[in-house]
Amino acid sequence: KIRFQKHMARKLGLGGYEAWHGRAEALPDQGFSAGGFDLIVARAFSSLEKLVGLALPCLRPTGRIVAMKGPEGEGELEIAADSLEKHGLYCREVVRL
Repeated sequence: KIRFQKHMARKLGLGGYEAWHGRAEALPDQGFSAGGFDLIVARAFSSLEKLVGLALPCLRPTGRIVAMKGPEGEGELEIAADSLEKHGLYCREVVRL
């Protein structure tokens, strides 16, 4: 997946692009600056609340989080609604695949 992302970034001529594969908990130890990400994509992560807690410090003020969730995703979204609002976040779109 990371190899494909890097390939597409080269093909599209995307500058300032960096793909990183690893555990979210390891971000601070990897030297990534706080607020340095425009986009964080997570797949098969625990709860939305936990994802937001780990991702938010890494996002720029205009950054986005893409959470790929299974059938329980919409229920998690309802559970996390207060937490999202508290952090000034909202769900822009739910895409069913």
